[in-house]
Amino acid sequence: MPMIRLRLLTILFVIGCMSGFSPSAAGQSPDPDRKEYAFSNYDVTIHLRPDGALDVRETLRLDVIAGTFSSMYREVEMSNLDSLGHVSVMGAETSVDSLSVARSDGDLMLRWQYPERSEPASFDISYRAYGALRSEDGMNMLKWTAIGTEIDVPVSDVDVTLMLPSEIAIPRDSLSLTPEPEAVRSSGGGWSISFAKDSLDAGTGYSVEATFPERFNAPERFDGRDVLKGLAFALVTFFAFLGAYLIRRRRNPPPEVMARTPQMPPYEAARMLGEYRASRMHGAMVFDLARRGHLTLRADKSESWLSSTTTITVEVHPDESDLRPFEETFLNELSKHDTLDKMRSDMSTFRQEQRTEVRKALVERGWLFDRSRPYLQASALAVGTLALTIGVIGWAIVQHVPAAVYVVGPLIGVSIGSLFFIGSRYAPTEEGRRLRAQINAFIDKAKSDIESLSDSDPERAAEQFPELLPWLLLSDDVSASWIEEQGEKIEASGVEDVLPAWLRQTGGSPEATLFVVYVAAITSTGDAGGAVAASTAGGVAGAGAGGAGGGGAGAS
Repeated sequence: MPMIRLRLLTILFVIGCMSGFSPSAAGQSPDPDRKEYAFSNYDVTIHLRPDGALDVRETLRLDVIAGTFSSMYREVEMSNLDSLGHVSVMGAETSVDSLSVARSDGDLMLRWQYPERSEPASFDISYRAYGALRSEDGMNMLKWTAIGTEIDVPVSDVDVTLMLPSEIAIPRDSLSLTPEPEAVRSSGGGWSISFAKDSLDAGTGYSVEATFPERFNAPERFDGRDVLKGLAFALVTFFAFLGAYLIRRRRNPPPEVMARTPQMPPYEAARMLGEYRASRMHGAMVFDLARRGHLTLRADKSESWLSSTTTITVEVHPDESDLRPFEETFLNELSKHDTLDKMRSDMSTFRQEQRTEVRKALVERGWLFDRSRPYLQASALAVGTLALTIGVIGWAIVQHVPAAVYVVGPLIGVSIGSLFFIGSRYAPTEEGRRLRAQINAFIDKAKSDIESLSDSDPERAAEQFPELLPWLLLSDDVSASWIEEQGEKIEASGVEDVLPAWLRQTGGSPEATLFVVYVAAITSTGDAGGAVAASTAGGVAGAGAGGAGGGGAGAS
């Protein structure tokens, strides 16, 4: 049976020292700054009380090798304890002048002062620990770390005694002990179990474990299996929602339509394709306005020995006779900025407002259905469920209730799955679904036409690409590598002027393929499609892993 490892006790002894010196060998100068010590004896007695608490007494002997010392501290790890009380420290050869008990990073720090001395000293530390026992499969389990790995000096003559009271009446053959004890003696109807270790190297811990038939209503322990159970329940619940969502979509497939040019501008088409692709609205509008002669883009390339940078400058020259009011408003705002980078950084609020305006217009035309009320209600329910889940998790951890995974797991699945199942806040109407299908079919055909023309008629492909670019930006399948691939085919065939008059490169050495200028311009709008953005943006990420740290020991 797997045993619970209650890291109940992390011992960190720091010996404070006052100035002094130890006798030195004849002919050698003493070093007053040298401090050295070890523990020549360490005894721990753990008495299990009838109420399940532990009375613990630790007797340690500080063996002074060099220097003088006047303070010590002892840190009790509280991660697997409920509380600690009845704390006292007494000295055998010396008095304890003061004792302080305080929290330190969640653990309990006991610090005491005593008269400065260069001789060995013994101290008795006593306290009562609550919440040490755990339960699993009808058994009570106790694991006690008598010597923590944080002690960085040698420890000799270690003795640990576990006392089990007669009130719990445990038969010897029902008592499982680790490591093998030196002796198990009957004591007043209970048991006195002795463990011993001759010596421990610095940084070496020593723990004892006892398992016996359940006598205490102790919290159950958490382990990896409980986490896996919770995850399994969460996944089952989530996939139930996912399955319902897919069934709903299958029952209502996109209508079959002809691939015709949509009777709407690309920026409206972007919003018809959903919230995700609506973010590409203004990128599509920039290139649509450019091909219609309302603005000119210049790729200004600057180079250094370390890198090169391309800045897309914008010249606005609108023709009001060929502009919708929405486009005219956009151009007026764009004229205040001389580069696409500034449009991206300084017009974010304006662009969001325009996306909202387009969405409202599509709702008014009957192409989108406003599901705000049920959407917000479902979202509030999902968020509330998630908040409840977090609360249950916190309660389960504090109260040590592994069975909570049977509630937490499904709640997680419900909160995440319901958000997935809710769908979009603004869903297409039946007419809008036909329009969305038509837009997708046209975009797919435009991509296929460019690929075909790049092989069969490169010159025609070079002419068609800028005309179709506003629509191609709305495709998730158009990436930077795809654009460059088509450009390489076109330029390899001998087509010289592959860029339209409204897009030119100035400054710096020419690109290997001029279609790279398209990529630079698309990326600069800040509304690049997911595939283009992902394949052109670079980044460096770092990750580190750390574990629960112990402590050190030192002299001051």
